[in-house]
Amino acid sequence: MSFLLVGLWKLFGGIHRVDGVNWNCYIIDDDKLTLIDTGMPNNSDKILAYIKQMGKKPEDVKTIIITHSHIDHIGSLEAMKKAT
Repeated sequence: MSFLLVGLWKLFGGIHRVDGVNWNCYIIDDDKLTLIDTGMPNNSDKILAYIKQMGKKPEDVKTIIITHSHIDHIGSLEAMKKAT
């Protein structure tokens, strides 16, 4: 079950689906942030805005997990590595 909370998609616990990113991108908030997949290219600004909406900073992302190498999972990886 998911619900909209202050513009954020919190799926359950500390797991968020980053809305507005083309395809796959999730964040686990467990004191530190873990980014799972980065969506298509040119989505890093949306991901960073979502992190800011969470009340966090880019440097709070300590881990980026890529589930596999399709473009809809790795497209914004380089930009997110630089930003975090």
